[in-house]
Amino acid sequence: MKYITNVYMYNKEFSKATQMKIYKYITSKQLKKVIVQRSIQNGHHISVIFWEKEDQREFIEYMENIIKGYLPETIDKEKLRKKIQVVSRMEEVYPQTNIRDDGAIESFESNKIPTFKINPIYSNDVFEEVELIKTKLMIEFNRNSFFKMDQDEQNIMVAQLYLNAGLLHKSGLKFGYLSLKSNILLFEEQLKSIKEKIDPEKYKKYWELVFNMTELEHEFIEHGLAKFFDTNKSGFFRKYIHELNNLFLVNISKNTLDQQNISSGEKFFENGQHLKEIPEFHNTFFNNKYFLNEYKSEHFISYKYVMDTLYQLMLLLNISPIRKQKITKIASDAVEAYYQTNWKEVYQEMISMEGKE
Repeated sequence: MKYITNVYMYNKEFSKATQMKIYKYITSKQLKKVIVQRSIQNGHHISVIFWEKEDQREFIEYMENIIKGYLPETIDKEKLRKKIQVVSRMEEVYPQTNIRDDGAIESFESNKIPTFKINPIYSNDVFEEVELIKTKLMIEFNRNSFFKMDQDEQNIMVAQLYLNAGLLHKSGLKFGYLSLKSNILLFEEQLKSIKEKIDPEKYKKYWELVFNMTELEHEFIEHGLAKFFDTNKSGFFRKYIHELNNLFLVNISKNTLDQQNISSGEKFFENGQHLKEIPEFHNTFFNNKYFLNEYKSEHFISYKYVMDTLYQLMLLLNISPIRKQKITKIASDAVEAYYQTNWKEVYQEMISMEGKE
């Protein structure tokens, strides 16, 4: 049985501060099995899931004391319902629009963790394990003062999380970064595709949010990877990325993951029809049968599941989709600077390693 508590908060700063307190609470109580989630369904809330009823009871008392100091806001419920509908379409979940009041605390019991996914990519058991690992990662982020950092410091920290996923590649980060490069080049093309459809100032703002770097971000891109390689082996990112990867590899071998609902090479050109032009990168890789075979390998499939999990973390980290793209670019550019290379050179090296043209 799972014991679930949802705390509804519409003030972003109060919610962010409360989230930090919840992670500290979990650490102080030394709770080994607990899950923390954020959601907009039924209204903005933090959901905390326990395996013991007594743990839930103590947590509710703790939250009631915190909420005492909170001044609830009046919300436009109809406007929020429309937002939930939009977000739900993007996230491919069934919308839940029974809007709760600001400051409300609700608790209930369930045999499984609620998920509103229309096309779930894994079973409830795997979902549970993934959520537990995500919460462990978030506790470590909080322990390392992530939420007190400046935004560019946060961006660099999350870029290192992405780099750890790239290190899963059998030939190392020089080749593992290609997925990050793919994402940022695809985003560039998507942005170009809407240039004529949106206000020029809005387009300029989007572009600058992703491609303009602070001095600290630029410094990391140019020189940060040497230090990253020195310190990463003992870091918590590496530990939990490998934990996720092992979880997915085991379940791929058991054939318990639904691979129909995760991206595939063959679907790329079909899904990319809305683009003004297919990027050269994608034309090159997705027309190479040897790359497509690699794309179907267990290790690459596991990598895609790992990255999907990391992208889910962005909501908990208060990172917007546009900012996620900037972090992807930071990580990708840092690899190219360290190895003094680009995707075309890495592609040729990959082909020569395979011994196939």
